[in-house]
Amino acid sequence: MTNFPDKPWRRRALLVAPDPTIRKVCFETLSSMNFTVLNPAASGASAVTLATREHPDVILLSQQLSDVPASEVVKWFRSNKELASTPIVILGTRTEDDMHADAQTILLPRPVTPARLKQALIDSHSRLRSSDATTVAGVGARSA
Repeated sequence: MTNFPDKPWRRRALLVAPDPTIRKVCFETLSSMNFTVLNPAASGASAVTLATREHPDVILLSQQLSDVPASEVVKWFRSNKELASTPIVILGTRTEDDMHADAQTILLPRPVTPARLKQALIDSHSRLRSSDATTVAGVGARSA
């Protein structure tokens, strides 16, 4: 079982994917990495509702949603104070310019495999830790 080194307890993941095959691969991979998968969502609107209520540790977001463009959902997450720095892994086939414009968003092109998803989750964790260290270093520098 693979854990993130600084948080051995179960982390929570929000999975937003209408495709049942993608959901199955993601659910099994997340579970093997000691994540609790919140009720999977199939639409952008349900993702926003669940994320607002549950504050997941990571969000896996299909690029193909039935109700709104995934780029709009990403923008909403980034504009929300509690979710702005939550890592997002975009499960997609192409790059949209504004979908992964920050350090906490990773594009995982299809096909989504357990090995590639695990690596994307590890990368998102590393980016978040690097971002936190930069923020802490910046705060320390200002107070010195």
